[in-house]
Amino acid sequence: MTVSSDGGVRAFGDLLVYPLRSGVTVPRDLRGNGIKMVNMGELFAFQIIPPVEMARVDIDVTDESRFLLAEGDLLFARRSLTLEGAGRCSIVGEIIEPTTWESSIIRARLDRNSADPKYYFYYFMSPQGRRSMERIVEQVAAAGIRISDLARLEVPVPPLRTQHAIAEVLGALDDKIAANRRLADTADECVRAWFDSYKNVTENKLISEIVTNVRRTVPTDQIDRDAVYLGLEHLPRRNLWVSELGSAAELQSAKSEFAEGDILFGKLRPYFHKVCTAPVPGLCSTDILVLRSKSQEFAGWALAALASDEVVEKVTAASEGTRMPRTSWKDLGVVDVPWPGEHEVRRTSERIQALRVTVLAALEESRTLGSLRDTLLPRLMSGELSVRDAEAVVSNAV
Repeated sequence: MTVSSDGGVRAFGDLLVYPLRSGVTVPRDLRGNGIKMVNMGELFAFQIIPPVEMARVDIDVTDESRFLLAEGDLLFARRSLTLEGAGRCSIVGEIIEPTTWESSIIRARLDRNSADPKYYFYYFMSPQGRRSMERIVEQVAAAGIRISDLARLEVPVPPLRTQHAIAEVLGALDDKIAANRRLADTADECVRAWFDSYKNVTENKLISEIVTNVRRTVPTDQIDRDAVYLGLEHLPRRNLWVSELGSAAELQSAKSEFAEGDILFGKLRPYFHKVCTAPVPGLCSTDILVLRSKSQEFAGWALAALASDEVVEKVTAASEGTRMPRTSWKDLGVVDVPWPGEHEVRRTSERIQALRVTVLAALEESRTLGSLRDTLLPRLMSGELSVRDAEAVVSNAV
């Protein structure tokens, strides 16, 4: 079965069960408590938005259809600093508690009797869908789209069975990627729990006794353009594992060098809690401290200690600057952490390092599956590749 034009094209707004809506604007004094709210940060961080912790707002949600999200809702960026970001589409994944969305985001709730939300999510991810979206992007001071233009945007409407088939074959890849992400999240929780179990020991060590600050700067003209690059945008918040790897191909300034297994500690706005293990060697932003365990035997413990809530809270309190607080090795190195003795530290480090190997293999698999999905996507959408052939490829991959 190939993608057919039997259904012709229709205005996107005609496929909806509820009109396109922008989200809520909430005064500062109503933020911090209440229900979760999807912000632009989540929209750009996740293609499939998971039930992660978000900003919270106190609003009246009596009209659930108007103010709350549901699984399968499509979210579009109304505005962006870049052309590529305007109109970006994400899909809402599992909802485990009431969740709303902010005013810079447009929600689309499709009529499932005629439109499969996952199919249109993949459509807007495809080159074909992106080209269609860019026709309605307005570029002034920033790029943006209007609700009225999105509603009138013509989209293909293949038979519903075809939509389901394409969504299912591509969804199988995303399901495996999501399973790997859950494995990583569970592993992160385990590491933190293991470390916290020792928080009441009587002996402590300074961070500077456990790790060194590696300061190897690579000038612009010496950068390997094939190298992996990690900026602050690549480091997840309060999670040890890096999922997406950037490229050094377009770097225009000197960067810091790191080795596989080093600990990357975001020093700009340390309360963002960006502390991760380096999955491969590469280059990183100079707004990231590169830290290396003084003993390979204690590397797992060093990772857990540096990523702990207590360490991040202490360096945040000591950081300099109001609008853009920044920590430093000087402040981080003097923070003390529990030290239950070499035997326990070595034993816990071994468990953490073994878990690290498993997680990094899973996330590498996810990157491979993501590349496969991105390769199959335009060919499926254009009808160049049959669903049956794509199913065979996906079956071999997962």
